[in-house]
Amino acid sequence: MNLPEIPDDVSVIAFDLGGILFENLAENFAYKRLERDFGAKEHDLENTLKPLYTDFQTGKVSEETFWHPVSERFNIDTSLLKEYYRQTVTSIPFMFDYLEQIKDKYTFYTLNSEPKEWMDFRIKQFNLDRYFKGYVTSGYIGAKKPDIKIFEVFIEKVQTDPQKVLFIDDVEGHIKAAEILGFKTYKFDEIRPPLD
Repeated sequence: MNLPEIPDDVSVIAFDLGGILFENLAENFAYKRLERDFGAKEHDLENTLKPLYTDFQTGKVSEETFWHPVSERFNIDTSLLKEYYRQTVTSIPFMFDYLEQIKDKYTFYTLNSEPKEWMDFRIKQFNLDRYFKGYVTSGYIGAKKPDIKIFEVFIEKVQTDPQKVLFIDDVEGHIKAAEILGFKTYKFDEIRPPLD
């Protein structure tokens, strides 16, 4: 895995989280386990949740509302659905080692699309406050990448010239959106662990 080379004039690093600091397939793992334990087919779970996903990611509906259709359709308690998801959230240890090595040289923020409740969980569970000065997250601000609004909110929050920010993401469309506003960027190679 190639880690980013950080340009000399960068003072702030903006991290996406899924596929960078955390494995990108937490939902897939959760769906597979729900299928195994309750017989709810993975594609049926995805199709049931799909209409609410963007609203959940941008904080327009709560996690309770997001899981409700699955709870009703498959007779699974909402608290259990929440727990199944949280049990599948897995960090990428060498990336946290990388943060540890460079945290005294740069200021870290997130710039990520994540529902509010899931982001709150990650912050607490993985002690993200130890590394990050702030969080620009879709569930907190109501816009998700590649919407330019989330990048504009980031610039306003950080009060740093985008040319001094390195944005690390694993999605080409997100990288291109950041470059429009002058961010330096690094496209991370997506990490896809086996699904069993």
